[in-house]
Amino acid sequence: MISIILPTYNEAGNIANLINQISLILKKRQYEIIVVDDNSPDKTWQIVQKLQKHDHRIKLFRRLHERGLTSAFNFGIQQSRGEVIGWMDADLSMPPKYLTNMIKLIPEYDLVIGSRYVTGGHDQRENKLAVFLSLILNKTAGLFLGHSLTDYTSGYILSKKIVFNHYKLNGDYGEYCIDLLVNSLRRGFKIKEVPYDCVPREHGESKTASNIFGFAKRGKKYLFTIIRLWLKK
Repeated sequence: MISIILPTYNEAGNIANLINQISLILKKRQYEIIVVDDNSPDKTWQIVQKLQKHDHRIKLFRRLHERGLTSAFNFGIQQSRGEVIGWMDADLSMPPKYLTNMIKLIPEYDLVIGSRYVTGGHDQRENKLAVFLSLILNKTAGLFLGHSLTDYTSGYILSKKIVFNHYKLNGDYGEYCIDLLVNSLRRGFKIKEVPYDCVPREHGESKTASNIFGFAKRGKKYLFTIIRLWLKK
């Protein structure tokens, strides 16, 4: 079984389309879609509830007293029943169509991640500052942590569940991905990067920092994670 985890916060304009696309891609497989919603003010969870009535494979967890991307992933992992676990952003910036190729590779690898920086991948987001700073951040990660990976902050992941035995995601936001990938490599797991096009979100507002001050605040956490992992090697 494949478990796809979708953390959501104010994704009412995207969630139904995303779930429908994932369901279409996985229709010939055993799967479940786990939506972990942090009590979205736009009532994303209500849309999922309606879909859930017609498909038992859609699981909804509405969190009233806990917030955060990384904690949502950890919660989803705990709830998952699949031998393979995956996730992507809920804003459709990571098109589900790439799951087809990622699933084909998972028997050979322990983690398959979508990369914007391997040949064939692109970052087409409208916020050019975000695109530039993400590239610089990943170049920095490669310098300190090794060039075996190109997209340390991918966030588009398919993984065997065994990877999460005795390991819990760490971090506040996207730095969890750096920690996951580096720790997985150091524990001997095989990782494969596949190209994907990161596209502009279809509806709603981005959770990514919108100005240089926001990027600086969040970037410090990414850099701290890179240095911490570099010192532990």
